[in-house]
Amino acid sequence: EWYITDIDDGFASSMGITCSEYYTTVSEIQLVNNYLKGTLPEELGLLTQLERLQLVANYLSGTIPSSLSLLQRLNYFSLRVNRLTGIIPTQLGKMKKLEHIFLSDNELGGTLPTELGLLT
Repeated sequence: EWYITDIDDGFASSMGITCSEYYTTVSEIQLVNNYLKGTLPEELGLLTQLERLQLVANYLSGTIPSSLSLLQRLNYFSLRVNRLTGIIPTQLGKMKKLEHIFLSDNELGGTLPTELGLLT
């Protein structure tokens, strides 16, 4: 288990994790080409101060958790080049600050949710 006070800024940023000024919240996760395997946990939605989530070119599988719609500060969201399946959750259209969304090169099915048209 990690505690945010146990990592200094240099270590956290070298891992692709950016924290707030006082290390109380996580603002960015950028883990690209890290050979990550497994599914996206629902608990990612608890990182309410997250502004950027970039998990590109890994081996992530399963579905995109609808709990990610709780990330109301998120403006950049990229899960390109993974092995994600299922549909794109309609709840993502409720993310008011989301400006960039990249989901290509996965195994997603269905149609694009019309709710994504609500994003500005």
